[in-house]
Amino acid sequence: MGSRNLGPAPFSRAEVSSSPRLFYCDSMRHSRRSSSLSAASLLVALAVTVACRSDPPPRPNLVLVTVDTLRADRLGAYGHAEGRTPTADRLAHEGVRVEDATAQAPQTGPSHASLLTGLLPHEHGLRDNFSPPLRADVPTLASILGGQGYATGAFIGSLTVSSRTGLNRGFETFDDPFRDDGERRLLTRSERRAAEVVDAALEWLGRPREPPFFLWVHLYDPHSPYDPPGPFGSQLPDPYDAEVAYADAQAGRLLDFLDGAGLRDSTLFVLTSDHGEGLGDHGEEEHLLFVYDSTLRVPLLLSWPGVLPTEARVTGQFRSVDLLPTILELLG
Repeated sequence: MGSRNLGPAPFSRAEVSSSPRLFYCDSMRHSRRSSSLSAASLLVALAVTVACRSDPPPRPNLVLVTVDTLRADRLGAYGHAEGRTPTADRLAHEGVRVEDATAQAPQTGPSHASLLTGLLPHEHGLRDNFSPPLRADVPTLASILGGQGYATGAFIGSLTVSSRTGLNRGFETFDDPFRDDGERRLLTRSERRAAEVVDAALEWLGRPREPPFFLWVHLYDPHSPYDPPGPFGSQLPDPYDAEVAYADAQAGRLLDFLDGAGLRDSTLFVLTSDHGEGLGDHGEEEHLLFVYDSTLRVPLLLSWPGVLPTEARVTGQFRSVDLLPTILELLG
């Protein structure tokens, strides 16, 4: 089955709060009369599948995986023939692939703040990785969902998104090994491997609880220095590709758990990144300063079996600040 082009995807945050569901349903009914499926916006293309159902499902769980420093064009789902990313490729096959997702900043802290608040850096206040913490009056995806009865947990791989940034707001569990204990001691590390992050996340997922839940997992490994563990470094000649493959395999463990626990059909699974990596393009080896596609174009994959379409493709630019309102609309 070939991918279905869902058409241009730009929409504003104002549209999220003002567009009636009837518009979504009528738009989709109209689009289905044409030979190629199209939609006025990503919100219409995705949320209509929930809004127009006569028997809407119970509020789903949400798993958000952000793989740090991940270029879209280094995934098989985005055309990278040398990549080994079966998890991302599976999500694209089982769900929706956004072709032109764009991060708001080529730095981890500000970009994650935009993902988790739906605000631009000048609005939420985190302009770089050394900014003061998120303001207390800024709601986050976790605080919003927590207020709606979601159990919330986050498991992070780097100091750059630790509790000192304020991105822990709204999470009942925020697994942060980088916290200052108040004794002014030097941090012994600033990052941890994806396997350690996922181990902790799986332990949290396995606890008995009433649904729904929101889990954010941050995997830092594609970030430099590239040091792929185990067989990944020996099987792939490019160390960046090898670290991407390792992170992809760890994300796959989350999917495997959901499959085994019978939770896959009741879970919206989202995989994206905070920014890309220069890899020599435009004279930039890593990221931080330049705002070319090499450091701003990121993958965005959404999968919810039985609800979202499969092998669907969304074209047109999608900003990372639009992810929060899109997720909230999908969750209902």
